[in-house]
Order: sequence, then C-alpha cells, then structure tokens
Amino acid sequence: MNQTQTTDIARSRIQSAFVVRESQPGVIAYPDKEHFVVITSDATINQTPEYEDSTEKLGTRDITERFAGAMPAAEATLAMNLDVPAALGAKPQGYDALLSLFGSSTLEVPPVFTLNAASATDTSLSVASMDSLAALPPCGVIKAGGELIYYDSIMVDVSGKLTLEGCLRGYQGSAAAGIAQGVAGKYKSLAFVQADSNPSFTYWLKTDHFLQGVTGATINEASLSLSNAGAVNFEFSAVQGMEVVFAGSSKLAAEALSGSTRIKVEAPGLYTARGWIWNAEVKDNGGGPAEGYRIVSVDDEGDELVLDKPILKDWPAGSLVTGFLPQDAVRIGEPVEGRSANVFFDGVKGKMRTSSISYSNNISYLTDEIGTDHPESYVEDSRTVSFEMNTYFRAQDAVRFKEGYEGRFAGVRFVFGKDNKVVLHMPRVQQTMPSISIEAPTVGLDITGAALASGQGNNAIYLIFN
Repeated sequence: MNQTQTTDIARSRIQSAFVVRESQPGVIAYPDKEHFVVITSDATINQTPEYEDSTEKLGTRDITERFAGAMPAAEATLAMNLDVPAALGAKPQGYDALLSLFGSSTLEVPPVFTLNAASATDTSLSVASMDSLAALPPCGVIKAGGELIYYDSIMVDVSGKLTLEGCLRGYQGSAAAGIAQGVAGKYKSLAFVQADSNPSFTYWLKTDHFLQGVTGATINEASLSLSNAGAVNFEFSAVQGMEVVFAGSSKLAAEALSGSTRIKVEAPGLYTARGWIWNAEVKDNGGGPAEGYRIVSVDDEGDELVLDKPILKDWPAGSLVTGFLPQDAVRIGEPVEGRSANVFFDGVKGKMRTSSISYSNNISYLTDEIGTDHPESYVEDSRTVSFEMNTYFRAQDAVRFKEGYEGRFAGVRFVFGKDNKVVLHMPRVQQTMPSISIEAPTVGLDITGAALASGQGNNAIYLIFN
C-alpha cells in the first residue's frame, strides 16, 4: 500500500517562491517559470490587522469594543543565492526582485553611446557621444560592430571627455577589429542601476499546502553577504506589500463537470479572490504548465469558488483543490561561490575575510487615507547603502585609520566569479574609523563605509552581470 500523505502539518522544507514584476503597483501579476526563485532561508508572509480599543466605560474595567483600522502593509522575507546563467548579460535568478531593489537596469534603459575611431589593438577607447539619461555603467562588455570588448573602468577628463579604460579586445573569442568614427555601441552586460522609483512586484510563496501572494511588493531592506565558504547570498529581510491573497487546500464538496466555472469546496474560508488554484489529483491546471485557475470571487455561504475560466476536466467529489504555481520551474543559473570574491580599493586589490553590503530603500506604504482597506500606494525616501568588511590587521592596513579620521573617499569594487562574472561597484565610498578586534592568535580590523552619490546621483552602487 502506497502512502500519499503522512501528515496535514505543513513541512518547512517544502517551500517555493516566485517573484514577478507588476504592470502597475498593486495590480496582481501571475508568474511563469522564469520568475522562479530558489529560497535559501525560511521565507514568510504576514499581514496583521491593527485594532483600536474603544474608550467607552461601563462602570467596569472591561473594554467594550475594538475597532479595526486600515490594514497595514504586508511584511515578508525572502533570501536567495546569487545564481547566474553562463550567457553574457542573461537575466539572473530573481531579476524582478533585483530590479525593484535598485530601481532600473540596462535591459529597461539601454545605454546610448557612440565611439571615436580606434585601431584593433587600442586598449583605451574614447566615447564620442553618450546620452546622460542612458549612461554607460562603470564596467562591462560592449559590442562595436562584430567585436565584443570588455572595459574595466571609465575615465573622465577635465573637459568631460569619457574614455573606456582597461579594454580587453576580441572578448569571448570575437575578432578584434578597427572601429570606425561614430560607430554606435551596444552594452551587452546586464547592470542594475539606481532610479528614483522602485517598481513593484507580486511575491508568491507556497509553503507545503498553503499558497500566499503579496501584491504591490517592494524591497525595503536587503543585504548581500559573503565569506570564504558557501555561496554569495542576497537576503531581502524587509519585503513590504499592499495586500495578501491566498489559497489553501480543500476537498471538492461536489463533483464539478468539465466546463464549470463554479466549484463547491468543503472549506471556502481557505481561499480569497485572486488566489491561484488547480486540481492536483486530476492534474487540471487549465492548460499549459503556467496556467492555473484564478479565483474571481468566494461565496462563503454557498461554499463556492468562482473561477476565471471553465475547468478542462471533470473534478470528482473529494479531489483536492490547492494553490497553484508553475510546475516546470528549475533553478536559473549556478550559484556564485564566496571564495571566488575579490575586493579592490581604488583599483588596488585588497584582502578580506567576511563582508556584507546593506541596502535600505526607506519606502513608506500609505495607510492613513480614509476609505482605503489596504495600502494603495507607497513613497520612496532617501536610500542608504553601506558596507562592512573584516580583514586581518596587516601593517599596511594602518593607513585606514588616517583615511577614516579624514573621511576620505575610495572606490570600492567587489568582483565575484571567473572572468569578472559579477561586479558590485561603489564609485564613492566614505570610510569611517576602523575598529580593532582581538581574535587570538591574530588581530582583526573591521572596516565600514557609506556609498554616496556623485554628480546628478542615482550612482552610489551598481550590480553588473557580465
């Protein structure tokens, strides 16, 4: 005899997540397999109503009533490894989450630029023109004609002329060739860049038998951590959102014939409108691997769910109706290992042990507008980006104390993987005073700094996939 289920208690290991960008904040979006995110932590979604006690007095110490206020923003967590496809500039795992965190990318706003004439051996290439609203990131791979070229940095002279430095010609086996005057270049890497707005996404999380979705979600707090063991990990510790929808697992109370848009379930309270379901036992999800049936409304008195389209098969009474997510999703790319990371201060390679970068968007969801049941909008305030790094205290590191005392600026770059596969670049970091830690038999040095903008801003940090 085969056992299909040993318990109805949700199991913590059985979790899967999808993140999909919304067309407008709060307009629920349903995922495909490309939106799959492999979870590396215990992911959660919660939205708890707030109540206000009545001030009425009955001659006793009892409280007579509690009044529900507008629903506060949903709160959620999610963590994932930095998983990267091999293809140049391909979308990494969690693209829509990273897009929301930073604000934009070179896929959304491709750089627009032209180059001056150059020979096939030149390792410095001058930029003839560039759109300031679609500027080149500080490093990456470009295409000029049929040649791929990796550049390591951008230099700007006193007249404002831009030059791509440290160019590797004939990159990835392409043929190095002369560049004609005014030829248009294409940026082939994928860079996440900061913007004034943070686009929203719908966060879907299935925990064993229970599916939840958060609409209008953004990432308020995130951190990237690395060490000499394990994978580079992104932790989205403060995901916020507008409204939670869900779909539990309940048996069908009566047979539903093919073509029906109304189904009777034993426990309609396990579902909300806009939840996503299927009949897992008869394998009917409405069509393709990422279809599913969307709940239009829930009739609690009639024990009915109204679906967005007719079911394709007969659903027998007693069969299981449960939350749906795309069934053919697989991990996107391979994890970047922490031991592959290097750090550079103003282009000079340094040593590090553990390190982390913290990112805060300071987003507020508005809940004080009369007549709204859930937050319907959010506003972004000033963002902060900081890093912390621990290293063994070598003699040459004593210079960090003077730099911290004077509040000096340095360009800080973390490079992950082979051939500069992933670059996290902070062009202008103001260092704070380092601190010594005694770690017998050695002495450690804790170095911190804040990434700041320059010029017109939105350039304190870049995340670049080559």
